[in-house]
Amino acid sequence: MKQLLRATALVLAALATTSCATSSLIQVWRDPNYRPAPVKRVLVVGVIPYAGDRLAFENAVAQAFIKQGFEVATSSGFVPPGQSDNSKIVAYVREMGVDLVVVLRLVTPNGAWFGATDMNVYAAKTNSEWPVWSGTTTTSNFSSAQDAATSVAASLLYGLIKANILVR
Repeated sequence: MKQLLRATALVLAALATTSCATSSLIQVWRDPNYRPAPVKRVLVVGVIPYAGDRLAFENAVAQAFIKQGFEVATSSGFVPPGQSDNSKIVAYVREMGVDLVVVLRLVTPNGAWFGATDMNVYAAKTNSEWPVWSGTTTTSNFSSAQDAATSVAASLLYGLIKANILVR
């Protein structure tokens, strides 16, 4: 319980000091059958059409996890912009012993992002194609993709800690 309170306080402090953007988890689902397992390595995959936004979101989420002591990689480190290569991602997950895969999608009706992010989290070692956690955020008061990404990352981290998905 103390660890949850400490992590929550750190996430909220980071959110308050890093941006004016406000992200809220508006929909959350957790697989009721998932049994939490210790997490060491995380891979962040941004399925985002614009390379700059993809980098901003992947890096913001990666930094949030790194600050909590997890080892993190981003798909932009080995999948070129504008491409999606599931075989490279699956190979990386197996090779590197990744525990959780976080997939981010921006909701962009008519190409204009209005501040919603769909996120799915997969437990890599279960070999399931179904997520163990899924959430949607809405973000307001953001002035840039980086600003929004930092806020989304804090909300994601808080949601995963609260749902007992991100455990040591």
